[in-house]
Amino acid sequence: MLRRLTAFFRTRFRAVQHRILRWRLTLAELFAKAPKRLTPRPETRRSHADVIINLFAAVIRRSGESTDDVKEAAMDILRSDFPNVEHVWLREHFQRALDSPATANIKLLLAAIRRTEYLVCETYENIKPFLPEQIHFIHSEDLLQMYPDLSPKEREDAICKKYGAVFIIGIGGKLSNGEKHDGRAPDYDDWSTVAENGKEGLNGDILIWYPVLERSFELSSMGIRVDKESLLRQLKIEGKEDREQLYFHRRLLADELPLSIGGGIGQSRLCMVLLHKAHIGEIQASIWPEDMRRECAKLGMPLI
Repeated sequence: MLRRLTAFFRTRFRAVQHRILRWRLTLAELFAKAPKRLTPRPETRRSHADVIINLFAAVIRRSGESTDDVKEAAMDILRSDFPNVEHVWLREHFQRALDSPATANIKLLLAAIRRTEYLVCETYENIKPFLPEQIHFIHSEDLLQMYPDLSPKEREDAICKKYGAVFIIGIGGKLSNGEKHDGRAPDYDDWSTVAENGKEGLNGDILIWYPVLERSFELSSMGIRVDKESLLRQLKIEGKEDREQLYFHRRLLADELPLSIGGGIGQSRLCMVLLHKAHIGEIQASIWPEDMRRECAKLGMPLI
């Protein structure tokens, strides 16, 4: 199927020179060399289809060829290669990925965490669910304007207490007050590209209001990774141009690597939330000072 995808986009977008297309096609060709590994089991057909849907949407959005003919051609391939997945589901998810891929995936992530929360609550009757159904999206500059007299951490506490779950967009660059909401490496997330909302930053953090600690709590940091232009720009901003000679940087600048998006979910942090723990030492084994162990034990928090 990915061979057909590669052939389709090569003929349809032959005149499109944007490197995102070339990089996505490179990935497709690599995947096509191992078709057996991509053959979905019945219970994973939707998840496999979702991966290809996001690939279609990314290429179409970045190429600028978002015509009805292109969309229908893509849908024809999806219907053909995923005959056991409902066509209505395919179209809905394809359109959602075209309209707002980043926010849609973040909402799906929160939904998955909430489903896990309910499973935990069914297992342990003393644990009650508290995560909200929806997540609120806000740019770090808008958050600054909303709470100009608060520190970044205090702003996070205030917005999370108000909405329950928040995705703060654009972390790493300086805001209108001359300060960063938080620091980010110049060669990791893209925090300097102007997005569709007219503000800088293609990354962000998922935070929730955690009633156990009565403060905001970060679950994940994620974003679109740097491309050639944003890497050069951010290295210059941070005065780290010498990094251009490093192995990863040289390959990215030579157009030898694909564009990527990624993020990490703090496993221990997530377990803390799901099990309503107040100290990370209740979740993961580590070395703790004896006075901390004694103090936590007095508070009913035995450290592992």
